[in-house]
Amino acid sequence: MKVRDLLTDESKWTKGQLAKDKEGWRCAPDYKDAVCWCLYGAIYKCYPKANERLSVDSLVGEQLGMEATIWNDHFDRTFRDVRDLVIKLNI
Repeated sequence: MKVRDLLTDESKWTKGQLAKDKEGWRCAPDYKDAVCWCLYGAIYKCYPKANERLSVDSLVGEQLGMEATIWNDHFDRTFRDVRDLVIKLNI
């Protein structure tokens, strides 16, 4: 699964936490009950092998010029921004 397959609509995206469950509680990105993820949380979920995750995170960082978590959590960041990025990068 790729990040673009996970973050298909705004209800599956979050800010300020790597992932949340259906009650809105913070959880690990790979937790079975997680229902929404930030950009980095989605990368973690979709690329469970450390070397793959680091490669994808580096690609995102190079594109953005900053860490995925900082970019994702910026006050004016929108789901559309995130969705456009993951489609552009094919991740």
